[in-house]
Amino acid sequence: MRIFAIVYVVIALLASVGAVFFQIFPATIVINFITNSDGEFYIALAAAIVWLVLIIPLFLVLVLYTLIMGLKQRNVYLEYNRSGIIVRRDKSLYSSLFPIGIEIDGKKMGSVTIGRAQQIFLPQGEYKLKIKAVGKSRETTVNLSENKSPVYEIGFRNGGTMYLEDTSI
Repeated sequence: MRIFAIVYVVIALLASVGAVFFQIFPATIVINFITNSDGEFYIALAAAIVWLVLIIPLFLVLVLYTLIMGLKQRNVYLEYNRSGIIVRRDKSLYSSLFPIGIEIDGKKMGSVTIGRAQQIFLPQGEYKLKIKAVGKSRETTVNLSENKSPVYEIGFRNGGTMYLEDTSI
């Protein structure tokens, strides 16, 4: 979904600049609105306004995607007495549109959206738990023994600092 968002933003930028340069719809509406009494307008301002209008559908798609992914993870029942790892995401709004990826020993094992939890069942042993989101990552070593599932809280704080904390008792 991240690649889709980046590609969409670039295409919307190119389309807005092209529409303003060639003065075609929807740019003509914006150009007529910002044209001064001398018949002049700033191309950058017109392109920026058209670009922002073209970006609105992207935000709607991302919000719908987040809601759908949240509904898919809603009925996850956690089993604390089985060997595995539980990763729980906080409810902070920073980067809430994108899921946080979960890797165990370099293998992608799933992702978790805002306010949800993911349980990964693993046999006893030592594992490297890594979480990745928005160009940031955190890593820790997890030692699984007996029939217990350690709980890790993940998320962002202080304006974007990602954290990964063991909250097991």
